[in-house]
Amino acid sequence: MNYNITRFDRCDILKPDFERLGFDKNIPEEEMIKLAIQHGSSAIIKNGKGKWYLKGHGKTTGSLREKINNNIGKYREGVYCLLIEPVEPNIEDVALALLQLGEETMSG
Repeated sequence: MNYNITRFDRCDILKPDFERLGFDKNIPEEEMIKLAIQHGSSAIIKNGKGKWYLKGHGKTTGSLREKINNNIGKYREGVYCLLIEPVEPNIEDVALALLQLGEETMSG
């Protein structure tokens, strides 16, 4: 599955889902995104001291966007939120991929 990742500066939402004390600030952003997806958290917060927090477990991205819109710009520099949204596959792309797979199987 593919995901859209959107960054919102000076924004924080909710309480942490996992590791209430936060994850080490030296973990790369890409690793935190993978961890959030594995745990079903749709938001990641990087706080001003550098720690990472997974948030939004079980919440819809629509409800998270609402919270983000209410909080954006209310926090100090260095705090930001990453919203992780799954991208629905385009039905035409899926059909084309299946058609190509069938052609390869038949010619193979």
